[in-house]
Amino acid sequence: MQTTQVDTGTPVSLAGRILVTGFAATVAMWVVSFVTHLPGINLPPTIAGPIVLAALVLVTFMQGRRTESIAKAAGLGLGGGLVAGLVTLLILGSYLVERPAGEAPAPGAEGLKPGAIMSALGFIGACGVLGLLGAVLGRGAAHSSEAPRDPLAAFAIVACFSVVPLIVVGGAVTSTGSGMAVKGWPDSYGANMFLYPISLMNNPHIYLEHTHRLFGSLVGLTTLVLMIWVLAKEPRKWVKYWVVGLFVLVCIQGLLGGLRVNNVSRGLALGHGVLAQIFFCLLVAHAAQLSSLYRGVVSDWVSEKDPKIKGITTGLVHSTFLQLILGATYRHLDQMHALWTHAGFSLVVAVMAMIAGFMLRARPVTHTGISRWTHSLGTALLAVVVAQFVMGWIALLVILTSGGRGEPVMYDQLGSAPAIDVLKALIATAHQANGALLFALATLAMIFARRLVAVKNAAKG
Repeated sequence: MQTTQVDTGTPVSLAGRILVTGFAATVAMWVVSFVTHLPGINLPPTIAGPIVLAALVLVTFMQGRRTESIAKAAGLGLGGGLVAGLVTLLILGSYLVERPAGEAPAPGAEGLKPGAIMSALGFIGACGVLGLLGAVLGRGAAHSSEAPRDPLAAFAIVACFSVVPLIVVGGAVTSTGSGMAVKGWPDSYGANMFLYPISLMNNPHIYLEHTHRLFGSLVGLTTLVLMIWVLAKEPRKWVKYWVVGLFVLVCIQGLLGGLRVNNVSRGLALGHGVLAQIFFCLLVAHAAQLSSLYRGVVSDWVSEKDPKIKGITTGLVHSTFLQLILGATYRHLDQMHALWTHAGFSLVVAVMAMIAGFMLRARPVTHTGISRWTHSLGTALLAVVVAQFVMGWIALLVILTSGGRGEPVMYDQLGSAPAIDVLKALIATAHQANGALLFALATLAMIFARRLVAVKNAAKG
């Protein structure tokens, strides 16, 4: 196995970097595919396909810049492209099945087009070639070799980014009342979930709910790979326990989503929505724990302000979690008292977030890396909480002027369902997704503050 060195002295395997590149490209390709096939956009395959593949080339191009030679770039790009092509088969199956005569899809592989297997192999091969091309071009365009990141830490970051579209699409599902638009689980209208024809996804409710399921499968797979990698390479036992807990949690999350559909339960929908953001924040915390900055903290980096930062960020995480529950209670159960409590409590969250943000920005320089990180984190926290506060009151105004959310659209009512209010759905989804980002930033700030204080206390003891 070929290895290079990072500045931490840890060997960086080419196989690890291939996994990072492949899954990063997969996330990019899936997001582009989702956008280009949205009802109302729905670009033809001759246009959407090249745009999706361009996302692969862009990711491998950026990764190629961190290789030491053209040969290593070629290996990285080829391997990463093949991995991306293989994982993307999870959504390619929707294009490899025949359009059914009616509305009922084939129950399994019966609906596959002639030559579907060869088409799939050709797609994987094309991804490998394009990945190679992108990485080689990236290496050629780089004036010097950038230091490669620790692959395991980088993969944890990719795992975090894989959850972002899941949360956004999940928010859109709730905002548009699409949670019951697809009959059955784990099947979709009786078909294999990964072979449900794209030709039957023209209805926006079906499209949002079904793509939400597919993004969930990607998050589950990414978490599984992360768990196996951490168990094999990470020496800290508590970090291993953490990642096993994450995998168990993502399995429970998928099960909750399925039970919500099969039992038509709004209560399960509430639990599913809240647990998604908890999982996201725990995954972000895990990525922080695997980072070289977190692992390299020493007592000389600690500031006298860190205990206070630890206190305010811990309080912010707890208050943001409570705010999340209140918001989710309104979104899923349509309870107005939860909405008004959510609106009033937003003042508490906003004040705490701004105090935490300013404290992080004002933290004295003790070490360039940690000080730059906490300063940037404080800036991001301030920007996100201001945006969240403004969007929240805009969302409240929209709700008060357009009425409550109403019942989700059932799969057998799609033909008579009213048209989706796109602007209202966008506002609600943006507010929900930005809230998840605020929760994640607060978690990051708390994790690093607690780490700094723990190292200082250990040094004293």
